[in-house]
This record gives sequence, structure tokens and C-alpha cells, in this order.
Amino acid sequence: MQKSKIILLITIILTIIVAIIFIYTLIQYIDNSKTLDNTMSNNKNETELSYTMAEGNETVITVDEDSSIRIINEYDENMFKGHKSLIFFWASWCSHCQEEYEVVKTAISEYQNRGYNIYVISHDYEESELAEFMKNNDLNYEVYFDESRIIRKNINPEASSVPLTYLLDENANLIASHDGPITLNELNELLDKNM
Repeated sequence: MQKSKIILLITIILTIIVAIIFIYTLIQYIDNSKTLDNTMSNNKNETELSYTMAEGNETVITVDEDSSIRIINEYDENMFKGHKSLIFFWASWCSHCQEEYEVVKTAISEYQNRGYNIYVISHDYEESELAEFMKNNDLNYEVYFDESRIIRKNINPEASSVPLTYLLDENANLIASHDGPITLNELNELLDKNM
């Protein structure tokens, strides 16, 4: 009889321990789920984009107060006519492109006042990835998102890589190009030769 009471007592104690462990594990699981949901919700908010329509049936995404993404759906040669155009083709996933971000920033600040229109054209795969990259790297200018590479194909169908720098004349004709990352000295030489 004494032995059966001891077995009953041990069974009750083990049941209580198992119940406590189960409840503790359940509470941890619920807390982790809430944390994961909040993290996913926060990440979604970071890449949630606001689309607005612009002239020419284009869509514009505002990244922040200094930068935006203009989505290109079709090639319009008139975009490049009437002025010399300096075009940088690049992508945020391209390590060689990252070598020339400072050059692009300098070109925007220095050459736009010298009669050049500067176009930074991204070949990223997703607008949200491009927007996130722009936020994280303080790219405070407008970037054209050309996922289908329609602009590059119309200017030079044989071009196949990024980074790539093009110089167009006032009639949208390609007059000079540089394949690969461009330095500020190389950019200055390219522009000086084609004034």
C-alpha cells in the first residue's frame, strides 16, 4: 500500500512538471510568433512603396523627400532630344556599379549646370529592392527603373552589361560610351572629347 502511494505521488509530481514545461514552451512559442509577426510587418512597411502617376503615363515612386524612382514602360526618344544626355546604366546588385556611385553623385552636382541632362537608369529586378538600396545608401536623386532594358536596347542593342555610361548628342544619337565602372577622370575625359 505504501509503495502504491509513492508511485501515485511520483506520477502526480511528474505530471505537474510536464504540464509546467508544456505551458512554458507554449508561452515562448506565442511570444516568438508575435515577435516574428512584428518583424515581418516592420519589414513590409520598409519596402511598401507609394506609386503616383506622372506625365507621359509614367509611374513615380517616392523613396524619400530627396529621391524617387521613375518607372519606364516604353522608350521615348524625345526624352533625350534638345540637350546632351549623360546616362549611367547600373544596378544595385552589381558590385562594379557600386564603385561609381560617388562619380554619379559628382556628375549630377557638377554637369547638370553645364548643359547636360543626367539620367541614372537602373536595371534592378524589383522596384522595392532598388528603393531599399536608395534609402540605405543616401542616393538623393531620381533613378529611372528600366527592368526590361528598353532604353539601352533602343540606344545600343548590342550592349549587354552594367555599369555602362553613354553620352548622347542633342538628337539622341550615341556619341561616346564607357563600358565598366567609370572614374571621375575618365568621365571628364569622355566629356572633354565630346564637347
